[in-house]
Amino acid sequence: MTIFGDSRIRAVRHIDLDSLHPLIERAFRGETSRASWSYEVALAEGERISRAALLAILADPRQCLLGAFADDAPIGCVRIAYEPETVCELSLLTVEPDRQTAGLGKRLITAAERVAIERFRAQWMEIAVIVQQPRLISFYQRRGFGFTGRTKPYPVALDRPLHFAIMRKRLQDRAT
Repeated sequence: MTIFGDSRIRAVRHIDLDSLHPLIERAFRGETSRASWSYEVALAEGERISRAALLAILADPRQCLLGAFADDAPIGCVRIAYEPETVCELSLLTVEPDRQTAGLGKRLITAAERVAIERFRAQWMEIAVIVQQPRLISFYQRRGFGFTGRTKPYPVALDRPLHFAIMRKRLQDRAT
């Protein structure tokens, strides 16, 4: 567990999902997300992630879901998934909309990088960012991510097709 200000970051447990799942939906697709950096409701509708998908993440030893908690209530999360060849994928970075711009997203990324290095022995972190989200692209560039030149389609067919740009960062082992 890592403590930052009024919050602590730890692995998400099954019991956390009843309150974490609504936070993710609220941050990405709810009305409160309109003020959020992760606002997607104008781009895609429907559920962002199912509870079943969150349960699958928790059950998979090649994945880790970290949560940020204040007074035992979730205020953010991030998913780390080990990919082949010393790469971890960072995704589902979520921060409660009214807590954004306070540095929690940066702290979640730092914690995710630590897990990628220590648990998965990863040398690289990748993230897929919707090309139509320039604020998010800039945020990740400021965190050291750069474009790989690779893209992938959005997983749901939409009238206005979306696609992701794959960004990558070299991880630094903090022990050296």
